[in-house]
Amino acid sequence: MEDIREYVEFKGVDHELFFAFLEKNKLIDYSTNPFFLQAIIKFYDANKDRVDVTRKDIIDYLIEASYKTDNKLSLDTDFYKGKEMLTKLAWVMQLSEVNTISEGDVIRYIASNILRSFSVVKIDRENNFYFEHNSIKELLVARLLVSETFDDIHTFICYIGTEIIKPSWYNTSIMLLSFMETDKPVFQKFTRMLLSNNPKILLKSERFKLPSDMRYELVHKLWDEWKEKFVYMDSSEIEDLASFGSDVEFINFCLQEAMDKNNSNTIRANACLLLAKFEYRGNYADTNTVIQSLEGMLADKTEDIA
Repeated sequence: MEDIREYVEFKGVDHELFFAFLEKNKLIDYSTNPFFLQAIIKFYDANKDRVDVTRKDIIDYLIEASYKTDNKLSLDTDFYKGKEMLTKLAWVMQLSEVNTISEGDVIRYIASNILRSFSVVKIDRENNFYFEHNSIKELLVARLLVSETFDDIHTFICYIGTEIIKPSWYNTSIMLLSFMETDKPVFQKFTRMLLSNNPKILLKSERFKLPSDMRYELVHKLWDEWKEKFVYMDSSEIEDLASFGSDVEFINFCLQEAMDKNNSNTIRANACLLLAKFEYRGNYADTNTVIQSLEGMLADKTEDIA
């Protein structure tokens, strides 16, 4: 990571803000590839003042940047034809639940030559085609699904006769939410299904796409589940819940949970960890209340939560 930091600074980019951008959009793995790192820096530099940037936007940009051509006009012709072939490749992999496809099958069912023009597609020693990152496959599949009805989407991604999403469709479902328009009935049905049966998937989505009442219902539901288990939340759970739940109502709720001596130390510690991770800018007017409450808890010699 030190090499990446030095390169980012060499490009005149604030490395702390850039790494925060990578972590927020789950792009750390991408940054280890020199090509992707250059493309992400370029995207970041052009969009760092935007607050509505999504992981979908970034990966879409990386797909276009990966297209290798000396003829700029081909971006209007061969590129879109190639993107269609990429989508076919992704769809076949998703339905087959595999991450590689043989060259023979690619030639038979898709088209291999144009796929070779995209650096996001790799070929191993046995001439199997695969995506360098699964998230590229997931984005392409999600873009294809977004025009379908809720019933059709449900048929593809859920176990038969249930509203439980198959594990192989988790990440695609998260990406699918990025493409959906919030005022459409399919979005409302899909998010309600996730909230009822797959809340941890919904937790990974973009918080600004959900109304505040649904956000609160989601984080409260998950908090109650962890509370019943009497276990410490791991770091990724803390990060996800704090990121999604950074609203006044849930912050106040967690403060009450942390201060309530009737709660177990495990529950109170989880609440304190969330309070430490919440994003307070613009979401909470009186951060001093949180700070003073936690300092008072630490100074109380009758407390053993510290």
